[in-house]
Order: sequence, then structure tokens, then C-alpha cells
Amino acid sequence: MSKRLDVQRIMLLMEYIGDQHRKKPIIIASLLPVFAWHKIIGDDTMANAMLVRILQEAHRIELQGESLREQ
Repeated sequence: MSKRLDVQRIMLLMEYIGDQHRKKPIIIASLLPVFAWHKIIGDDTMANAMLVRILQEAHRIELQGESLREQ
């Protein structure tokens, strides 16, 4: 799994999410499942704050099956 984000990247991501929250739609495509965000961010408070803003009105689409990249 990926290493933790550095503090500067966490702050930039939080600032962006905070600025866009409820103003404009945000599309996030990630290979990282939601449950793993806390580990990558490394700060439970920041991870919770981001996830609340992102997920409270989200339409989540989780794809299942084999990756087409591997074929």
C-alpha cells in the first residue's frame, strides 16, 4: 500500500475539499478504498473531516471484478 501523505499535501487536499464542498461537484477516482484513507493521511481528525465532506452527499460507485489493466 502507498506511504502516508506529507503534511503539505494533506493541507492542500483539505483546503481544496473545504473550498469546493457544497459549491461545485467533486469527482474523485481512486484505487484506494475509503477505509484506507485514515492510514494514508495519517491523522484521523483530518481524514474524518475530509471524508465527511466528501461522502455526506456522495454517489459512490465501487467497481467489482478483475482489472482490465491486467489483461
